[in-house]
Amino acid sequence: QGGAPRCPGEPFSIQSSSKPFTYALAAERYGLDYVHEYIGREPSGVAFNDFSLNADSKPHNPYINSGAMMACALYRPDLPMAQRFGALQRSFSALAGRQRVGFDQGVYLSEKATAHRNFALAYFMKKHDGYP
Repeated sequence: QGGAPRCPGEPFSIQSSSKPFTYALAAERYGLDYVHEYIGREPSGVAFNDFSLNADSKPHNPYINSGAMMACALYRPDLPMAQRFGALQRSFSALAGRQRVGFDQGVYLSEKATAHRNFALAYFMKKHDGYP
């Protein structure tokens, strides 16, 4: 808590650290060409939570919030949401060396309560036909 060092095996919330992994999982499953039909490739020079899209109406890259949300949207869209969550959780567990990757309801509720900007980003991308 509060920047204190973590002990091996101690649970922690990965939050934004998940961005490169989600991007890699989507790219592995569908290929980079497909992923980059929806997510830009270039550095944005903007804050991680900036409310903007590039000139092609795409998130600038997969490492800002809009790009990370799009990478999540690209991962297993063929599945109902609950199964999709389970598939993503199993994939993260595989990346963690088959360690169980959990879900923290308290962290989720806290993030959801303050996620107004991210909700707005999601609708902004929808307005610009950003989703597959």
